[in-house]
Amino acid sequence: MRSEFEIANYTKLSDLSAASKSFDVFYSRIVNVSSGPYASFLLADMETARSFNEIERFLDAKAHIIDAGDTAVRRGLQSFVDDVHALQPHVRRVSVFGLQAIVAKADHQREDIANTLLRLAIFTSATIAVLLVSSIFLFRFNQISQQSDAQTRIINKRMTTVLNASLDAIIVMDIKGIVVEMNPAAEMIFGFSRPEMIGHSMSDAIVPEKYRKAHNAGMDRFIKTGKARVSGSGRIKLTALNKQGKEFPIELV
Repeated sequence: MRSEFEIANYTKLSDLSAASKSFDVFYSRIVNVSSGPYASFLLADMETARSFNEIERFLDAKAHIIDAGDTAVRRGLQSFVDDVHALQPHVRRVSVFGLQAIVAKADHQREDIANTLLRLAIFTSATIAVLLVSSIFLFRFNQISQQSDAQTRIINKRMTTVLNASLDAIIVMDIKGIVVEMNPAAEMIFGFSRPEMIGHSMSDAIVPEKYRKAHNAGMDRFIKTGKARVSGSGRIKLTALNKQGKEFPIELV
């Protein structure tokens, strides 16, 4: 802007459009800066804020002269040039401080991006670590489960072997008195096939009517206290029913 007004002053050009255009461009730039994202940063510095106020005061004072046309500008041209010269330090200070603001903000943005990437890397690493630990626990749990299944199969196989080899009748029931297993000897002695007994109440099938009430009371007591009076008391002579409903003597162990 300074060069245009100096040229107009020295050459006494009648057309001051270049100088007026330069003033308008400078005016627009100052308006953009005052309403832009760096305004608060610029005005935070006292010296820069004072320079910015000087620039705005100059623009407000000269704007009506520019708007009045070339004649008014020509009349105050020397004053324009002097004021522009006096304004240069203020423009320089605002420009330098503005450049510093842009650089500082760019550095801050880069730092924010770096911190964000660092947090993302930490979160990703933590997630991978959690997944890795979870995979190890899952693998170990699967191993334990497979070992437990294998041991259960071995125990079941051994129990089946013992049941099948025994010459005594063996009937296995759960805590509710439901038959869960029986051996071939029991099938032969009681006359019930294995499918006929599995899943059914033992007392309804082979316990005589006169013993059922006591048997059921004993089962209830065992459920509540965990103590059995008959089972584990040695050999006890009782009677049982076969499939035909015929009562015959047995020894309960």
